[in-house]
Amino acid sequence: MRAREELKSFIIEADCFWWASILLDLTYQFIAHKVKTRGKVPHPIPYLCWERAMITIVKDSEKVWLIEEWLDIDNHKRPFAKYIDNHFVNPCIPEMVPPKAWETTDFLVFAQHVQWEKTQFIAFMSDYQGISDILTDPQITTNPYVMSDFSFNPLLTFNQQACKGCPRQGQP
Repeated sequence: MRAREELKSFIIEADCFWWASILLDLTYQFIAHKVKTRGKVPHPIPYLCWERAMITIVKDSEKVWLIEEWLDIDNHKRPFAKYIDNHFVNPCIPEMVPPKAWETTDFLVFAQHVQWEKTQFIAFMSDYQGISDILTDPQITTNPYVMSDFSFNPLLTFNQQACKGCPRQGQP
């Protein structure tokens, strides 16, 4: 029975990776469209991806694992960074990090706004963290006014502080 419960939670986690990839891709599609209509982007765009993950079930056993890609910090040359927390939408990286980390953080804040707008105020990625160009441990924040009866709901509840600059924030 324990393996069955673990499998359910691992499926939810794997689905979050899937949805996170879709939302990040949505951001890159938005940028590509704007580049076609307006020309070159004035700021560097980091090309990020989510770590790979899979569920492993041992045949004839009660063992289930969620296996995630190994992220090598390469002797601290590629340190782990938490860019945006899932409780607050403000960046949470220290001020003394390299400029590339700030470029990534600025891009992720932008990505949240694109996702919020393009999903018609339904969802955006939160809790951005990872190593270099690989993001890990996705969390998705949803609007409870729209998603309250969503059957697949491993997602976090919309935080009223989110996207303060967005029109119609948190409204049904």
